[in-house]
Amino acid sequence: MENIINQIKDRRPELGGLLESEVEIDIINNDTFSWPNIVGETIEIHAKTLISPVAMAIEIAYAVQALRLIRHCPEQRLACCILARQFAFQYLSTLNETERESYKVFLSEYSVNESALLEAYEILRDASPQDKARCLGTYLLKQDFPSDSEHQLNEAVHLATLAWPVACPTHLLLTQGGDERLHLSSETGTNKYCIAPVPQRDVLIRSSCTSSPPTVSGFLTAELLRQKLLIAALKKELSTTFSMSLKNIRNRLAAAFELDQNESTVICTPSGTDAEILMTYLALGMSQKIRSNQTEQQTLEKSWPDVCNILVAAGEVGSGTVAACGCRYFSSCVPDGSQVSTGNYLEGVKDVEVIALPARNPNGAIKDVKSLERQIEQLVEDSIENKGQIVVLHKVNCSKTGIKVPSFSFLYRLKQKYRDSIIVVVDAAQMRCEISALSEYLNAGFCLLSTGSKFFSGAPFSGLLLLPNQAKSSLSSQESVPGLGNYFAKDEVDEQLTPFRDNLPTRQNYGLLLRWAMALENIEQYLRIPLEQRTYIISHWLKKAKKLVEETAYVNLFTDQVIEIDRQSDRLGGCNTIISLTVHPEAKKALDTESLKAVYQWMSQDISAWLPSHATPEERLVAKQKCLLGQPVKITSGPSGFGVLRIALGAPMVWRMAAENSLSDVETRDPTQENTPLNSLAKEDLEDGHPLVERRKNPPSPIVQKRYLSFEPHIRRELEDDQRILDKLSLIGKYYHFFPGRPPLTRVGF
Repeated sequence: MENIINQIKDRRPELGGLLESEVEIDIINNDTFSWPNIVGETIEIHAKTLISPVAMAIEIAYAVQALRLIRHCPEQRLACCILARQFAFQYLSTLNETERESYKVFLSEYSVNESALLEAYEILRDASPQDKARCLGTYLLKQDFPSDSEHQLNEAVHLATLAWPVACPTHLLLTQGGDERLHLSSETGTNKYCIAPVPQRDVLIRSSCTSSPPTVSGFLTAELLRQKLLIAALKKELSTTFSMSLKNIRNRLAAAFELDQNESTVICTPSGTDAEILMTYLALGMSQKIRSNQTEQQTLEKSWPDVCNILVAAGEVGSGTVAACGCRYFSSCVPDGSQVSTGNYLEGVKDVEVIALPARNPNGAIKDVKSLERQIEQLVEDSIENKGQIVVLHKVNCSKTGIKVPSFSFLYRLKQKYRDSIIVVVDAAQMRCEISALSEYLNAGFCLLSTGSKFFSGAPFSGLLLLPNQAKSSLSSQESVPGLGNYFAKDEVDEQLTPFRDNLPTRQNYGLLLRWAMALENIEQYLRIPLEQRTYIISHWLKKAKKLVEETAYVNLFTDQVIEIDRQSDRLGGCNTIISLTVHPEAKKALDTESLKAVYQWMSQDISAWLPSHATPEERLVAKQKCLLGQPVKITSGPSGFGVLRIALGAPMVWRMAAENSLSDVETRDPTQENTPLNSLAKEDLEDGHPLVERRKNPPSPIVQKRYLSFEPHIRRELEDDQRILDKLSLIGKYYHFFPGRPPLTRVGF
């Protein structure tokens, strides 16, 4: 009955990872309906189950989950079945209302007992795991384990309770342990960015600058890890296994990014925005040391906060960044599940000054970098020399539209001048830089903030903080303030950071662990592609994709005039891999950000029903295609203000374009000629010894050049998808005024 499993995989991608298991299925047709039974390695499914697609998905999911657990813990069969029932009922809760009701009708018709159990379970919605486990266990004991004793039930309930946090579908776990940006709409099954926590085979994805659905391989990795945690819980080893798994994630990240683990420290955070809180907290601890050496009179004379956090490129970084930089709650829901008041300081924090500097002038043009750096230097000088503040200064490695400010050399000079009085933070949340840049930043004494959920396209959200030795020493000597426990837990922090680490709660953030496992799968797969090949693929795709935008009606390419003042390692492949574009209905002025928010949602939906009657069949087909783009970014405000949408390169695209293929007959070219021109390099990089300069002086041999031709068919396929995306965007521009409102929302993925 392999066809049944394949059918469920096709219709229910959220179960794909679970169903990657060798199972035998028998169909039984007894007069009395029963849930699936497990006999050895065979799952017995009642024939009536097959008449309901929802019942088939729920009950086979239960049976496969139970079988997987029983294989590893046969002596705990009752506990395994309790956990599998919990998994199935949790899965039922993620379906839409129509599907849930249809399943209840199915049970009421074929099994009074099963219907009563589900009703009893739902009454216990807010009960403890122990009460829920006992409810399920008591039923199973009577129904399927009549020879087991009350003592065996108690032991099974105890073990099931230990495993309860991970006895739920992977796609549900992926939305836990973060803030409200992870929460799903009950109408659509997606978060606020129209992203579902399951692989999306029917969606064209160019949204990596915002967030992306899981890849199939990443989702499978997360599912396998969840199974490992379940089995560990049944062996009373869940806490240890979780801790070791997160430590393994940190170690593999350090290895993938080629970091010296003795010279840098890795902290996993629920999101990149959360990591900003730790940077400000680090500064608060350093200022406290200074204040402890001051007289009481000196302390009383101060009329300003101890810390000044200077945020560069405000408006083009995460929406919660300003609040996080001030150690304020930026979301009403925090990773530990608590509800807080947005805008309030974290418990234990009093006052932080935040200066937000936009990277653009009011007309939308990028500010002159040198003028911006002069402004920053004056602010730093005043804060440190006149006010005695600790300064946190940000470098944005890649903003929402690809801006990089300020320059490395400028920041390095300030760091050398002010030493411990300034903390330089590189916001590399987009991770659109070469891996070599990370060590360069850390060696310069800069802290680095990163994510696995932007370019690397892990499930949203997963943050990362890399600390150099100097910052590591400062943080390791600080005790945590109470409010940090809302965001961070002990196992997420490197063991070197004691006592700071030991003062954090021992809470297990399973969602964060699974999200990072997915991201790491993508990272390692991407980095297995040689640098030269990645560089060629990225630059070649970018050039062609921009040309497609330029040839599309109702859409314009938005380009910034900016002088590149940093080294090319600060750019992925030497390029800005985010393509910004404006939308012009009826060839008029570009849409503003609020209007683009509607366009963004329309792109993710089937809008064919909203086209006017005179639209062609071909246009209706284009309108059906679901596409994910980078969310709108405001460029200018006011009556003539406009915004941009974004097509962003993601790591999965690079894998696909790098897939092996036979050589094409395309004309041989020197791949280095596709890279960013030499005149865009910083002055200090125009010397012999720079990798790009050396490649130009000593180009690859014809054999090496010819190897790149195998990528051409795969690059063309990605460009064909880009064309489909642009066709739909152009269609929206053409018929924009026919859409009086948003199309009806439809549920995505499950």
